[in-house]
Amino acid sequence: MENDRQRGNALRSVNDLLGERFFVPKYQRGYRWREGQVLDLLQDIDAFTPGNDGRGWYCLQPLVVHRGTEAEGWRLVDGQQRLTTIKLILTWLDRHYVEELCKQLSSSTQETQGIDQLILAWLDRRDVEGLRRIFSLTYETRGSDKDWLAVLDDEEAARRNIDYWHIRQAWQCICEWFGERGEAFDTYAFSSKLLHRCRFIWYDTGQGGTDNDNEEDVFIRLNDGKIPLTSAELVKALFLNSSNFAGSGDSEAIRLRQLEISSQWDMMEEALADDAFWAFINGRDNKMRPRIGYILDIMAGKTDGKGDDDYFTYRHFQRRFDDNERSGGDKRAFVNQLWREVHDTFLALREWYGDKRYYHLTGYLLNAGCRSVGELLDAYMNNEKDSFAAILDTDVSKSIGWDGDEDIRYGDPRLRRILLLHNVVTMMQQDNETARFPFGDFIAGGNHDIEHIHPQNPKEPDTPAKRQAWLDVQRPYVDGGLKARIDSFDAWEDGEAFGKLYGDIRAYFAKDLEEDETDSLSNLCLLQARLNRSYHNSFFPDKRAKILLADQEGTFIPPCTKRVFYKYYTTDPQGMTFWDRSDREAYLANIKETLKPYLKKKNHEIR
Repeated sequence: MENDRQRGNALRSVNDLLGERFFVPKYQRGYRWREGQVLDLLQDIDAFTPGNDGRGWYCLQPLVVHRGTEAEGWRLVDGQQRLTTIKLILTWLDRHYVEELCKQLSSSTQETQGIDQLILAWLDRRDVEGLRRIFSLTYETRGSDKDWLAVLDDEEAARRNIDYWHIRQAWQCICEWFGERGEAFDTYAFSSKLLHRCRFIWYDTGQGGTDNDNEEDVFIRLNDGKIPLTSAELVKALFLNSSNFAGSGDSEAIRLRQLEISSQWDMMEEALADDAFWAFINGRDNKMRPRIGYILDIMAGKTDGKGDDDYFTYRHFQRRFDDNERSGGDKRAFVNQLWREVHDTFLALREWYGDKRYYHLTGYLLNAGCRSVGELLDAYMNNEKDSFAAILDTDVSKSIGWDGDEDIRYGDPRLRRILLLHNVVTMMQQDNETARFPFGDFIAGGNHDIEHIHPQNPKEPDTPAKRQAWLDVQRPYVDGGLKARIDSFDAWEDGEAFGKLYGDIRAYFAKDLEEDETDSLSNLCLLQARLNRSYHNSFFPDKRAKILLADQEGTFIPPCTKRVFYKYYTTDPQGMTFWDRSDREAYLANIKETLKPYLKKKNHEIR
């Protein structure tokens, strides 16, 4: 193996590891595999079938190592969960061979010389299968093989240590799995497959050297996803497995089909790397890699409630492959059909993204939480385009449940959807084909609060310093009389007099605004929560200046919110100091006109 070690990264079969020594440093967590993970590994190995040409292998995922001391051997940086499980399976197989040998001996009537030959034959077979040289696995926190393997037969000892308990649970799972298969199960075929057809992706972080100063940094990077072990990669391996094309008799045709699937996979992943496209279909900001995993999740019906199972999607696809195998279905036809489903799902999402109407309406429904992407895809795949467009219109209308006449006020659960839809449809109705609501920027901006354009209940400053600072902010926007009072006011001495001045300034900015209008739709817009909470008590002119400055600095401001503070909706705005009645009426009229196609004509259930 020395030449392989110098290469650093390679494929290593389980057989290649026999006789090696592995050491698990104390910074790693203990063994934590559960029954489902152990069973999946056993069943995957059992179900794996090499191609007719004898080629093909099952990937056990990366094994990341660093050369340690002579006593340590290979320091295991990542992959100890899977390697420990492999060790347990090999231990069961070794015990099984010993038991079979004992049975043969107890039933033998041969002379002593014949018995000796039988023993040698069994030992030779064990040597061929490599089981006399199972690799050693020493834990810095649990000791050598001898220490931790002892708990396999000692329940009391296992209960004294959580790591031992998990190891013993995995061992019992392995014993039960083999036991359920009965005497007819071909143990030798299984062990041969495990040893020679199951391979790790071998990462030697030291490239054959001895410097392990950065070993823990490597471990952290690996577990932060720099070398991810994803469900999507396992699904890709299912599609590309050469055994799926067994019987075709044309190795070049197999190679070309595998290349075609791989190329389409890369093309989809490249398209999903577009953050705007990703935000449109994903509806939230996350760091999923590879992103094609989201399309596979959709097909598998994975929801947020199943998020704790990282391999839910892989299990779904594996079951579909297994079901086809059990039913005797044509492997090649099955793979082609299933891959077509994956590709068609991607093409549907790409079509939505490229069509301005689909983009805005599906994007709204996804971001507003009205529909899941799976539900929309089902509607799209099972209806003609005109029918799908009508479904979108109906869903959008139901999502706001508003007839345009009802007084929508602050606190109404429909309010956020109405304001978001106003922004989305405003951009959809632009004549410029490239004008789009930027769902990516909207999501990246974090939560958006419902902002009062004229402040709801501005808090009166309660210290002299805060009073003076507040007066300094208001001074540029007030009339001459109030400006003179501000200039002559001593904020450090007269708290009662400040209360009178504060009330007069509030009344000045609340021009023709009735108290009950503060919470009405005509005085509300969407704004990033971090901006809103930093100056939501500011009056209109100061808030306007701050929002426009944030916009100039690159902060995402929803388009209709910008139009509010530019007074875009008012035909003849009377200055930029007040959000007056004409401004409010013009803004509300635009909301109603923009959303007119989606205002309910009859009572709809609000989703």
